[in-house]
Amino acid sequence: MNHAIPGVVRNIGGKVVETVSLRDIYDFIDPSPPFHDWASRVMGVARLAEGKDYLKATVKTAGRPRTEYYLTISAGKKVSTAALSAKGQVVREALNERPIKGRREKREEAKAKVQKVPKTLHEALRLAADLSEKNQELIKKIEESQFMNQFARLIVEQVQVAFPSRLEL
Repeated sequence: MNHAIPGVVRNIGGKVVETVSLRDIYDFIDPSPPFHDWASRVMGVARLAEGKDYLKATVKTAGRPRTEYYLTISAGKKVSTAALSAKGQVVREALNERPIKGRREKREEAKAKVQKVPKTLHEALRLAADLSEKNQELIKKIEESQFMNQFARLIVEQVQVAFPSRLEL
């Protein structure tokens, strides 16, 4: 099923999670009360906590600033259930199809980002050699960029000597 509500990755309570906009859910469900009243009611019924279940942000517009609520996927499910409508159930089903990463997946991602600690002398020497090669490549790039900067400065100086009136503003 194509997701009816777009998701965006945000930081809520120190965790990077996929979020959905409460306003997008509201627009899809299309209830009769105004957004602010509806949002207060469904968030109260769902018992959502700011900083844990949602992020509250003020967005500047051409007129008055607008309050946006970015909900975690699980909070979006609670809100869509609290909406008590057929379209709310459609939103809930769409959110159910989204994978929520568990602790194991998060740990595996973190391990993949961390460099492995060598266990043998051979591994340690190989790692040291690899890091040394990378370091030498970076030093070479820095030297090349310094040379290019010096070369560019010389050209600018020559142009200023040859055409002093053209560069003055």
